Amino acid sequence: MKKVCAILLAVMLLVSVLSACGASGSSTAAMPSSAPAAPYPDGDNSYAYDAKEEGGYAEAPSAMESQASSGGTGGFTGSGTAIPPTQKMIFTVTADIETTTFDESLNNVHALMAAYGAYVESSYISGKNYADTYYGNKTYRSASFTIRVPADRLDVMTNNLPSLGNVLSSNKQSQNITIQFIDTEARLKACRAEETSLLAMLEKADTVEVILTIQQRLSDVRYEIESLTSMLKNWQNQVDYSTVVLNIREVAELTEKEPPLQRTYWEEIRDGFNATLKGVGNFFKSLFKAIVIALPVLLILAVIVVVIIVIIRLATRKSRAQYKQNTDRKE
Repeated sequence: MKKVCAILLAVMLLVSVLSACGASGSSTAAMPSSAPAAPYPDGDNSYAYDAKEEGGYAEAPSAMESQASSGGTGGFTGSGTAIPPTQKMIFTVTADIETTTFDESLNNVHALMAAYGAYVESSYISGKNYADTYYGNKTYRSASFTIRVPADRLDVMTNNLPSLGNVLSSNKQSQNITIQFIDTEARLKACRAEETSLLAMLEKADTVEVILTIQQRLSDVRYEIESLTSMLKNWQNQVDYSTVVLNIREVAELTEKEPPLQRTYWEEIRDGFNATLKGVGNFFKSLFKAIVIALPVLLILAVIVVVIIVIIRLATRKSRAQYKQNTDRKE
């Protein structure tokens, strides 16, 4: 009788496994790989995923309620399109910016982040080294920031990017993960239902073999629940916080934003002549700077050259005098 019960329990377990998570294999193969989860900023958990409730997202009160003006200075235009709450959209903005006031631009980056509740995910700044500072070489600096900003403030923040400098290029990309998100939530719900069934079956199991089989399957299901929950948290974080990548480069002069639509013949001559004069001026400025920097070395070389010339002249005079004496003796 015990063997019959064990066989019946095993059959019930097999049917439960096939019915609860039958579609998980094909669904996993069709799902794109997700990016690593970005950490929530300190004190802010705007959309905390509740793993104990069935597919629920409980909106937590925001810790950052700063208000900011949406008046941009041009150069970047956001879509401003309202996204339905049922859609799961991931936005990424990339902008290349040049500036003549590098330090001020970096301060403005942090000011923008503070104004719109954003935070830095990663950053890199390259600056002057000791040799460049010592010799007075002009080295242009650059910086790269990966910033996470609340999705509802993305367009307002990007419209104010011209405050950082001259925006050379900007790109906004979107990714709709609604289908993958709903599919993953369904898989998570099915796995939780299977977990409940397995726990009920475990209480009724009366043989070691059946208990071990149920426990093994229960361990696999719980591992999948943790994996799916982590995936949903990662996606929800990317939906709630859009990504802004800023590449800031220091330059001597800003690129002309709007070149003239049409120039006359004499205007072209004038602009070319001015550019030539500017190039000649920059050449002599660089030449004078190089001479002043190398002046100590040039002075030492000048002394060496003078000594060599004096020695050559003395040797020449001596040889001439000796030659004259030899000529006089022969006569």
